[in-house]
Amino acid sequence: MRFEVKGNEYELKLSFEAVVELNKKYEGGVNEIVGHCLQGDVELFKDSIYFGLFHTEKGFTRKDIDEEIKRLFAEEALTQEYIENTLREVIEENFFYKAKVLQQKKRLKKQMVAKNPEYEEMANEMYGLTTEE
Repeated sequence: MRFEVKGNEYELKLSFEAVVELNKKYEGGVNEIVGHCLQGDVELFKDSIYFGLFHTEKGFTRKDIDEEIKRLFAEEALTQEYIENTLREVIEENFFYKAKVLQQKKRLKKQMVAKNPEYEEMANEMYGLTTEE
C-alpha cells in the first residue's frame, strides 16, 4: 500500500519503532489495535498512515497526514472500503499482528455462529475464514 504526502508517494509499512509507538497509543495494546482494525476504525486508519510512514524518516507530522486525508475525502476518494483495505495491508497482514488477527477473527466467528448457526457461511466470508477455522 502506498500513500501520497506533499505530492510524493511512499510505501506504508510498520518498522519496529512504529509498532512500539502504535502499541503505546492504545491502552489495550495489540488486542485493541486488532479490534479497531477489524472494525475499519477511522482513527486507527489515520494512525496506520502516520506510523506507516515512520520508516521514510521524512518527519511527517500528524497535521501533514490529516491534510492529505482531508484532501482524499474532499475528492471523494476516501471511502470505508479504502480505509479497510489500508488497515488490512498495513496492520492485519503485518507479520507482527497476523497471529492476533487470526485469533480474534476465529473468536468473533465462534461468537456469531454460537448465536445463530446458519450464519457460519456469512461469518466465513466476513472474516476470510474457511469452515474448518
